[in-house]
Order: sequence, then C-alpha cells, then structure tokens
Amino acid sequence: MIKLRTFLVATTAIATATLTLSAQDKDKPFEGWYGGIEGGFDRTEAFTIDDNSFYYGLNLGYRRQTERNWVWGLEASFGDTNFNDDIPLGGVVPQIDAPSIDISSDFQWSASLSVGKAFDDNLISLRFGTIGTQFSVSDRLLVNSGGEPFAAGPSNFHEQGYLAGIQYERAITDRINFKLGFDYIDYGNGLEQYQPKAGINIKF
Repeated sequence: MIKLRTFLVATTAIATATLTLSAQDKDKPFEGWYGGIEGGFDRTEAFTIDDNSFYYGLNLGYRRQTERNWVWGLEASFGDTNFNDDIPLGGVVPQIDAPSIDISSDFQWSASLSVGKAFDDNLISLRFGTIGTQFSVSDRLLVNSGGEPFAAGPSNFHEQGYLAGIQYERAITDRINFKLGFDYIDYGNGLEQYQPKAGINIKF
C-alpha cells in the first residue's frame, strides 16, 4: 500500500512537472536550442562585376526568452552563395593581355548575436556578427619582375567581414518556426553581399 501510494505521488509529481514545463515552453516558443535550413537570393557586388545567385545553408543556435518576451540568441551558420563569375582583368592588371579570371565561392560561414522582441507567436529580431567566405580562383595570370605575364595554377583565398540583418519568425507549432530575413554583408574592401532569405527552424 505504501509503495502504491509512493508510486502515485511520484507519478503525479512527474506529470505536474511535465505539464508545467510544457506550459512554460508553450509560453516561450523562441526559447532553447534549435537547428534549421535556409535559402534565398544572393547578390554579390565585387571587383568590377555584380553576380546574382542562390544561397543555401544550415544554422544552429541557442536563445533565451525573458518574462518580458525579449529574446537573446547566438547562432552559427554554414552554407554557400554559389558565386561563380569571370572577373575582367582590363584596367585591374593592364600589363596582362587576358580577358578574365574565373572566381567561385566554396563555402560561407557566420557567427552572430541577435536581440529581438516576441509578440505571441511572432518574433522580430536584429542580428550582428562576423562572416567569412572561401573563394577559389581557377587560373591566374601574374606578372614577373620583367613585366612579362606568366600562368599560375588554381588557388583560393578567404574574405572576412561583418554582417547585419533583420528577421521575422513565426512559431507554426511548438517545435517548428518559419522565418524570413535579410542580411547585409560587408568585407571592407569593395566586396558586399545582399541576402534576402527564408527558412525553417526546428527546436530540439
């Protein structure tokens, strides 16, 4: 009889705690760990060209939602802009009699902080962070000390900059959120990116 009573008390306590946590989680749809996918349009303005392509990526983050519904978060992302274009050499390296060099993106990553305000199942937030993109150069033509051009093999280089963005997020269910956002990216050397995007976040 004592064991049965203890079992019932323990079961009631666990059920109460579970319902309490569920209620708290429902009241804070933007609290906790989450992962997601995103995709959208990318416009890269670099060197002497403008390139329009498709961005896609994965993201992982953690957020805290306060009692006043302020939401603070950390997020990391990894993806690619699919940048691939020919950079004209005319005017950049006048000693070289060659039309262009081919440059493409290998991957893009970011780490950012966000702050936002939740309204029921909606969240509007701003984010700021650092971002990096790895580029590949298929062929290069260089100039030696005598002013004569010579061919160099494929290479790559990494550009590091900052991002600033705004995002709207809607809690569809207790675990699934839909999001729309826009990021501005500046590498500080004439290379800029503009990325409107959409995606899905799933809470763990």
